[in-house]
Amino acid sequence: MPRQSGVDALAAVKARFPELPVLVLSGFPESHYATTLLRQGASGYLNKECDAEEIVTAIRTAFRGRKYIGPAVAEMLAEGLCGDGLIP
Repeated sequence: MPRQSGVDALAAVKARFPELPVLVLSGFPESHYATTLLRQGASGYLNKECDAEEIVTAIRTAFRGRKYIGPAVAEMLAEGLCGDGLIP
């Protein structure tokens, strides 16, 4: 986005419509923003290289009021937990 980051856009949307599910579709790899955006209220994070079926799954998941965590984000989260000693 030209004048605003995805983090800023998410904050603006959530400030006006806190209950609105927001999926982020980004050209940046998950490692750059996914966990930050999820912590700030995004309902999910998808890389623009994902396939159409994953987008549909993410939309359905967010519509049900749940967070969509794709395989790449799930792996990052699992590695983070293992690295912190939370999972043996």
